[in-house]
Amino acid sequence: MPYPELDLRMLAYALADKRMLMAMSSAVSTEYFHRECQVMWELISRCFTRYKEVPTERVLEQTAGQAWDEGLKAIGAAVQATVVDIREYPVDLEQFRARHNDRLLRRAGEEIFKNNYSDGRFTDLEAANRVMRETVARVAQINKADAFREGTLADTADDSWTEYERIERNPSFAAGIHLGFAEFDRITNGLRASEVLLIGGQSGTGKSALAMNMAVNAWLNGNRVPKDPDLPMTDFKPGRSLVYFTIEMPFEALRRRLHACVAGVSLYGIRDGTLTAEEKVRYRAALKFMQAYPWQFHIIDIPRGATMQHVESKYLEHCQSNPETPPELVVIDYISLMEPDEEKGSDWLNLGRIAEQFHEFGRVHEVPSISPVQLNRPEKGKQPALRPDQERIARSSMLVD
Repeated sequence: MPYPELDLRMLAYALADKRMLMAMSSAVSTEYFHRECQVMWELISRCFTRYKEVPTERVLEQTAGQAWDEGLKAIGAAVQATVVDIREYPVDLEQFRARHNDRLLRRAGEEIFKNNYSDGRFTDLEAANRVMRETVARVAQINKADAFREGTLADTADDSWTEYERIERNPSFAAGIHLGFAEFDRITNGLRASEVLLIGGQSGTGKSALAMNMAVNAWLNGNRVPKDPDLPMTDFKPGRSLVYFTIEMPFEALRRRLHACVAGVSLYGIRDGTLTAEEKVRYRAALKFMQAYPWQFHIIDIPRGATMQHVESKYLEHCQSNPETPPELVVIDYISLMEPDEEKGSDWLNLGRIAEQFHEFGRVHEVPSISPVQLNRPEKGKQPALRPDQERIARSSMLVD
């Protein structure tokens, strides 16, 4: 029987050499193949895992044992007869992924609507949502980057020298996003694209307040808010646009905190309408400044239990709506209140998965990101001043509670 040409080509790449097989092992899985070729791929993978070498036909046959039937022999012969050029592998891999992507979407459509849609409505909406969430996660895995960049030190030597001379002429090119804390900014020279900053602390220690102040300082980037609303609001130095995802605090409460911070007035005075006359002038000036300031501080209030896919979707939606002022910083307050795309069986494994996706988000979109994380309480009998190391970050006490 004829076998899908693309499947035969991918299997031929796998048997071409060790490097190709290693690349394919991390790039595809069994479900990418059509049914008749899945057994062959699993057999190749099993041999490679056991012997760490590309299997020959004899090794495949011996490993398969009684399962080496006429069907596997025919597939093996078809693969051996398929000639491939490894320079064409990236193109074929892209087509292979696209085909699987298409198949997942069509299968999801069938599962969502088959026996679950009648008279213009879903009979089991949660089941439809579950299929959709699982499909989104699987599609994201297909399109996950194999590598962000490759190159040797020799190949990049000239580029490195050119970059150094550019920075020497203008040191500002080396600066990241300064967060307004002198020692941190001195050591790091700012937060750069794709970098993730986690702020660790126990409940009530000011993690969210620190993240918010860092965000405000980054947004203003040295601009000062006039204390008089009658002063001109046009002479701005370059600022930074950012997106601030709030999970712990509602939109209105966070907005009041930001207003108080930027204006330098009492938070409770804004909330209760009890600002002094002087504070009212400063508050009005700050609001006028915010209206005129060209860089955006965009707040997105998302529910507890949101996933990184949800965050990424809202981020991309914001980027599309604001092409002139794309966000240069993302803050999530905070990832300990989120849920993973797939249940890992325990709260600390779930949090690890979220942190992994948070880091991946920053790498893919080349945007620096900040999030508080809750540290564990010290174990009974240990000193309260236990060093805040990875052990204490591993599990959020709030999730356990």
